[in-house]
Amino acid sequence: GSTITQQYIRLSMPEIKKSELSPEFKGWRKDREKIKRKLKEIKLAGWAERELAKMYGSKHRAKKEILARFANMVYLDFGRYGFTSAAEFYFDKPLREFTMDDADKAAMLAGMIKSPTELSPLRKPNLESKKTLARKNEVLNLMVVNKYLSPQEGERYKRKPVEVETRSKIKTMAPAAMAHMFNHLPTFGLNQKNIFQGSIEIRLTIDERIQNAANEALENGLKA
Repeated sequence: GSTITQQYIRLSMPEIKKSELSPEFKGWRKDREKIKRKLKEIKLAGWAERELAKMYGSKHRAKKEILARFANMVYLDFGRYGFTSAAEFYFDKPLREFTMDDADKAAMLAGMIKSPTELSPLRKPNLESKKTLARKNEVLNLMVVNKYLSPQEGERYKRKPVEVETRSKIKTMAPAAMAHMFNHLPTFGLNQKNIFQGSIEIRLTIDERIQNAANEALENGLKA
């Protein structure tokens, strides 16, 4: 596994993984590139923690800053990057308005980090899919172990149904195209920060009429 700092480095510097994805690397060569990438991540993670510790005065504050940055960049399916965007998309509620009564929602979002598409509640015809629920409950168990919730609260949030926005309210017209675009930003020497800061504008060649027809056909197929 990777630490949060290593995952943050991977998100901040996607070019690190670029060589590993090259089609010229196969078999043991691809394994070698993975090892090289991992070692580079470890080295850069150590450097980032040291530099931020100097900046913020302590290792603890540095790790909190890294976690905050990671939380603002992590991909959570349907073209959503960061917990703030995902909270409004899935639950129609700003993250700043979350309270302890939203622990089940927070647990579901945190659980999605491991595999966003696989664990997204909107990717399954049945919201309460076994994998999504199991992962949410796993996070709730960790919250109990780390004293953020009492055992009684943990059990209550496990039983509480998680209400998310219905498919008909999804506003992202082409999430797959958006994800593909984000993944290829390093090819042009760009990263997610360029998008979030508004320093560039990217226009995709998507025909709205055709895309909406495709989305409607998919929705009808899922309902059938």
